[in-house]
Amino acid sequence: MGDSGGRVASGAFGARGPGATFAGMRLVILSDANVAATETLVRATLRLARRRPEVEVVALVTARPEAFRVPAVRQARRAARRALLRAANGRAAPGGTDSRGGAILRAAAKAHVPLVVPPGGDPNDPAFVRYVRGTLRPDAALSFYCFRKLRREVIDALGGVVNYHDALLPAHRGVWATSFSILQGDARTGFTFHWMDEGLDTGPVLVQGAIPDDGRSGLAHMDRAKARHAAAELPAVLDLIAARAPGVAQTGSPSYHSRVDGDEARHIDAPGALPAAEILRRVRAFGEVRMTIGDSGLPVTRLSPCDPDHPLAVRTADGVLLAPDRIAGLPPRLEVLRRRLRGEPAPAVTSR
Repeated sequence: MGDSGGRVASGAFGARGPGATFAGMRLVILSDANVAATETLVRATLRLARRRPEVEVVALVTARPEAFRVPAVRQARRAARRALLRAANGRAAPGGTDSRGGAILRAAAKAHVPLVVPPGGDPNDPAFVRYVRGTLRPDAALSFYCFRKLRREVIDALGGVVNYHDALLPAHRGVWATSFSILQGDARTGFTFHWMDEGLDTGPVLVQGAIPDDGRSGLAHMDRAKARHAAAELPAVLDLIAARAPGVAQTGSPSYHSRVDGDEARHIDAPGALPAAEILRRVRAFGEVRMTIGDSGLPVTRLSPCDPDHPLAVRTADGVLLAPDRIAGLPPRLEVLRRRLRGEPAPAVTSR
């Protein structure tokens, strides 16, 4: 599925010094996101460690332990909602990007990998740097959605950090990379394993790969597909880490997206000012957009052409009539009922 490339010849890199090698590899995994892509990559790393006796994962480090410790009640609610979405949407049920509750922690525990939380959630804390050097003693680290910018002291203590980024760098640095690749009409949406430096997604590239954008699949599907493709490249990534490959400099036109950029793209306050194709592309790119229709801001996950008398109709800038037929993944009337049953404010809309 798709194509990959960018593997780099072995060489020297990182805190261990030029030409350094090691018989075994002590790995740390860094992650702050309990999402499906993280689960795929963590599980793949743990499987590799089981198959390769020279590789040992010594810790899963997170600044957000609450993201991984999902209470049973919340897990049950998520499962019920997934069932409701499947019933309401059939094969077209929207897929969320969340992982399955505590699956990542369970996989780590099964592999006897401890969860480590830096003091105050700050991996740059000097006490954590000392702990890494004195206790974990890693040869390298893998970063799967680490949200904290790492300073040189902790990068060196970790033996160098290889980051997974969900774009073909240098395009789409920052956040919402998959979403912006869809929104901007890229023919392919990709991923990059690169050495982390003190910049934002600017370090040397080890491995890149991509899958085609079929023009229909949304954010959740694309993120999962890329993570599976990236997981298949992890053996090559570990080989390059073991060889201390320096990577190659990023080439091409860089772009960057902040959280503010994502928030702006996901809020459509005046749908009548945008063409229909732009609105539909934003829904596909982000999975859910907050659209102002009448007096309500609705979490729209799907729109369809409609008649002029539809109670939720909006006329786009190019004259197309659209209406949300899925709000937060559910038909409008079901979403109203779900919120009322949970004692939440329901959108002040009616629907056929």
